[in-house]
Amino acid sequence: MTDEITQFTEILKNSVDEKRFRHSLGVMNEAETLAERHGADKNKAKIAGLLHDITKNLSVPEHLSLIRAHSPNEDPEEVKSPNLLHAITAPIVLRNKLGIKDPEILSAVRRHTTAKPGLTLLEKILFVADFTEPNRQYADVEYYRKAAREDIDKALFLGLRWGLGNLLARGEYIYKNTWETYNYYILNFHTADYIAEFQGKTERMIP
Repeated sequence: MTDEITQFTEILKNSVDEKRFRHSLGVMNEAETLAERHGADKNKAKIAGLLHDITKNLSVPEHLSLIRAHSPNEDPEEVKSPNLLHAITAPIVLRNKLGIKDPEILSAVRRHTTAKPGLTLLEKILFVADFTEPNRQYADVEYYRKAAREDIDKALFLGLRWGLGNLLARGEYIYKNTWETYNYYILNFHTADYIAEFQGKTERMIP
């Protein structure tokens, strides 16, 4: 590890619980792998992956206090959802407490939960690494990991589709950016091919 990564790792370890810490290390490593595979900046990917959930264990009042103090013009519809607050407050902490000013890192961390149409490569990498890191264990995760190395957009769309399905099944709030990202992919990518390939390969895996 570089001195910078080592320093950030120690800060993170004191900021989140053990499960979140292991997850963050996994995202850092997966983001680095995907950055190398797809030609993105590996150091930026590692920093974004390591620190994307640094405020995950804050209470709702703590999140809201940070937002009021540093980013009061956030969309109220996003701020209303407790599950989305850490993606708003993490960039605040990175910028104001850790001195991270790089706009690509801050934007990747800001969009890692809801996504948005027209993501940058680093934003895509962090979004995908978050649900494909080595500690993730769920049906079809190996397919998503393999897809991420081959085609980051295919992996992102299929992961987004999977995530939306989970939110709908649980009856949870879905922020508009996530729906808009899904529709953006439907309109601009070969998503029918992505789905057909996914269904064909996963069906053949069932004994």
